[in-house]
Amino acid sequence: MRFLVALFSLVIGASVAAMSLDELLEPDKLRHSWAKAVVYEPDSVFPKTVDVLSQPSKYPVLIYLHGCAGLNDDSREWGRFIRGLGFIVIQPDSFAIPGRKSNCDPQTQKTMIFKDFDTFKLRNRELLQARNELLKLQWLDQRRVFLMGHSEGGMTVSRTRVDSFRGVIASGYWCHQKLEVKHGAAPFLFLNWREDPWFAERATFRNPTICQQLADQRPGTTQVLLDGRGHATSGSPEAKEAVERFLKAALTE
Repeated sequence: MRFLVALFSLVIGASVAAMSLDELLEPDKLRHSWAKAVVYEPDSVFPKTVDVLSQPSKYPVLIYLHGCAGLNDDSREWGRFIRGLGFIVIQPDSFAIPGRKSNCDPQTQKTMIFKDFDTFKLRNRELLQARNELLKLQWLDQRRVFLMGHSEGGMTVSRTRVDSFRGVIASGYWCHQKLEVKHGAAPFLFLNWREDPWFAERATFRNPTICQQLADQRPGTTQVLLDGRGHATSGSPEAKEAVERFLKAALTE
């Protein structure tokens, strides 16, 4: 009986993943990611919704893409911290899309649960939608828009062809095979722990300096390696210092 229940669950889970991608990409569903985004604004203590963007502001903007577990303590801490640096931080909510399923298991630290589910395609479309929404804001200086992503979001910001960002930060994502940064001459920062349990079993990621080795091929790209073991980066003072230096330097270039 247990075998049948388990088999039924696998079949249902696989079918949901296989059928849902095209449905999730429908504009009427995809728009929820932006509509339910959390916004951190320097002039406000509490997070807001994207409605606040209808009001002109003097601040630069940073789009933040969360990891496979969704908006959590790590994303909130980064939102608050970068807000404190004088940025409007916009965090689209991928799981606000009706029918969106997580493609990872935080308990076992496994990714790509549904092998036939193209997570990158979904997250890339979310990013494209967010960038297009910002292009509608007449008050925004489009030359002062930054991008950051963590883990699954870090994969997206590294591999995406959506460009026109002043600077890009990837947290908790390791390079592999080739450097997939497509952002022209925009400066790029990788934040990684020397030991990351999410990548511990993958031979490709066992060299903690691989991002820097590949980044050497691209001017303006660097990697900050955090001593110790971890995945989320917002609790690291070194990571925060690196982000602050990176953003301030990119603004003055």
